[in-house]
Amino acid sequence: MKRRVFLAAALACGTLPSLSQANGYPDKPIRLIVLFSPGGTADIVARLVSDKMSAALGVTVVVDNRAGGAGGSVGTGEIMRAKPDGCTLGMATVGTLGTAPAAARHPVYDPGKSFSFISNLGRSPMHLAVGPAATATDLAKLLAQVRKQPANSISFAIGGSGGVAHLMGARFQFATGTHLTHVPYRGASPAINDVAGGQVPILFDALTSSTPFIASGRLHALAVSGDHRTASLLQVPTFKELGLPQVSTQAWYGLIDRRAFRTT
Repeated sequence: MKRRVFLAAALACGTLPSLSQANGYPDKPIRLIVLFSPGGTADIVARLVSDKMSAALGVTVVVDNRAGGAGGSVGTGEIMRAKPDGCTLGMATVGTLGTAPAAARHPVYDPGKSFSFISNLGRSPMHLAVGPAATATDLAKLLAQVRKQPANSISFAIGGSGGVAHLMGARFQFATGTHLTHVPYRGASPAINDVAGGQVPILFDALTSSTPFIASGRLHALAVSGDHRTASLLQVPTFKELGLPQVSTQAWYGLIDRRAFRTT
């Protein structure tokens, strides 16, 4: 996973040296805004990318975490208020450019008109996991336990309302006929910690940020997204294998800048 992200970052930054030769860009440090708390996959990707960008451009690239909830859409104001000079960039996610504005009654920005798209950086499978105290050792047993309880009495943690994990949780409930309560956090890291600590029983998250917890046994992954099993978790079946292909989705990450002009 990390190697793929590194390669994506290197490819994304491969065009930057030529940009640095034109118009003196960049003439100051670059701020890379991450709309989630430290420790989540978006933050991990941003820090890998910032190192590559800094080396390629010869300036400091500072990762600035601006967690604001709503799938990252709250913090997009920081990007929208910035000068469109390429020195304030943002990490784009499924939530910020897809699910959050689509689900909002009154979206504050139009993803296609408010931003310039610089590069896709990478993607990560999603997964469903439970904490170490869980007695369900597979998805079938977890569903049996959920169905024995009153509707909405069991919760799942996500890294913010309106993001891809929220969408996945909704798809899961629809596909399985279950009714759960979502508990949104300001980023994946606090959500992971609470599930690992037993405060919330179920987690939907991008696999990259949860991998250290799964490897240490603090989380137990029960299903992953994608058409094939993940190489690092060959023992964990895909949602497709388990008869739930509609639940499967992936997280993706990219670089955006404030658009210098708006189309009509």
